[in-house]
Amino acid sequence: MSASQPKGLCFSPDTSIMGPPRARAVIQSLFGWTTGSFEYRVALISSHKPSFMGERAPSRSIEDRMGEVSSPLFTLPLELREEVYRNALCSSAYGTSILRTCREIHTEACKFLYQRPLRFRNQDAWFAWLNQVPAELLGHVSEIALHVQDIDLKPILERNISKPLRQSPRLQTAELYQQNVDEVKQGLLLLPHLNILTISAPSSRPSHLYCELMTQILDSIGFLCPQLTQLRLEGNFRHHTLNFLSNIANLNSLALEGSTQSTPESTAKILSTIPHLASLSLISNCVPLSSDPRQHRACTTQRYSFSGETLRKVQKLDLLSLTENGLLPPPRACLTKNALDALHDHTTLKSLCIRLAYTPDATIFTSMTKFLKRTPIEHLELDWPNLQALELERHHLLASSLRVLWIRIGSVSSAIEVLRFLAQCLRERCPQLQKLVLVRSRQLFTEMPRHLDGSAQFAKDDEIGTDLSCTRQHLRIMGIHVAWYTEEI
Repeated sequence: MSASQPKGLCFSPDTSIMGPPRARAVIQSLFGWTTGSFEYRVALISSHKPSFMGERAPSRSIEDRMGEVSSPLFTLPLELREEVYRNALCSSAYGTSILRTCREIHTEACKFLYQRPLRFRNQDAWFAWLNQVPAELLGHVSEIALHVQDIDLKPILERNISKPLRQSPRLQTAELYQQNVDEVKQGLLLLPHLNILTISAPSSRPSHLYCELMTQILDSIGFLCPQLTQLRLEGNFRHHTLNFLSNIANLNSLALEGSTQSTPESTAKILSTIPHLASLSLISNCVPLSSDPRQHRACTTQRYSFSGETLRKVQKLDLLSLTENGLLPPPRACLTKNALDALHDHTTLKSLCIRLAYTPDATIFTSMTKFLKRTPIEHLELDWPNLQALELERHHLLASSLRVLWIRIGSVSSAIEVLRFLAQCLRERCPQLQKLVLVRSRQLFTEMPRHLDGSAQFAKDDEIGTDLSCTRQHLRIMGIHVAWYTEEI
């Protein structure tokens, strides 16, 4: 949800004001359009539509061609046109139809297509993509997610046995791994403006050679990606230390599972040396889901790299996100009483995100209450099952400094209860609240009638729709924007 993570999520119509203005709204406001296809309208404002397959016209500059065009779009300064292209193409939620409107738009806007978040399922897919993209466009890539798979040994296993064996199989295997490492490094060098990097590893136990491969990749990130500011590690990194983080000079956002080879003491030392680190997201995935003692032993014996003392020493955090994906509190949890107690003296912390697959116990609620009383949190996200308005009131989870609140909604009735509670107590408890976001699952979104999220009219005899609409309207009158946030998965 929101600032920490960027998941694949969709918004209902009333959430458009939460983000930057989209190209559709920008162009409509510029030219006063109210109806009709967006792509069709963009095509109309070009005085000609040259065919890419037709006869090639004499080469002319875009400025020369725009001088002959009476298009309102091309009368705008280049900076404004690029803002339109950026909002239309930088998000994968939108299509690429704008690139087909005319040659001039294609020439000016194509580079923004490569500023989208790019995800690759393995190294081979990434290498193939790098070989197909012109070098001048690779310079516009700012965000990629790469799933690093173990090496395919088929080239060795399927070798022609009729040929004399000049090397041992072990030597050939090591060379194959090293070749892959070198190719990954070369690929990172081709992306000089890479700003956001996600590296995911298989969740299964890795081989020794795979650990060596991943270690070399991690150690090279700081030198090959000098502009990197955000790093996310997904999957099993329990066999690696966090020493490589010290080499990423401009890192300001880090997200990872909390179990690594680094001790809490060494982790605290490493993170305290990163001068710009402002956002930290910790995830705990290891939970014994059955009574099998082997699962429980594997979960309780793994090293957890973060403790309350670790968080106490990372003093410049602006955002902290704690996520527990198990159905029960794990033996090595990131959300603990000690962790919350350690945050009391963080004067810079403004955003706290708590996402749990279980309901917190009384100890956690007590620590949360003490923390929120002492810390001027402005952005709070509360996400766990069966979260009720009664819990907000009983445990005093609404800080007076709060400006933005994200809260998990399990049903329409719970949404109404939360809205009613906030409408009654806002003036006293949250006088600075400006935005309320109701987080719902994809299943709840499909089950809810469309009129309940404000995207359609509701019947006058619809008591639920009337109640929900009136409560939201009351909050809007108080100056609070209310929106739905729907999880894609």
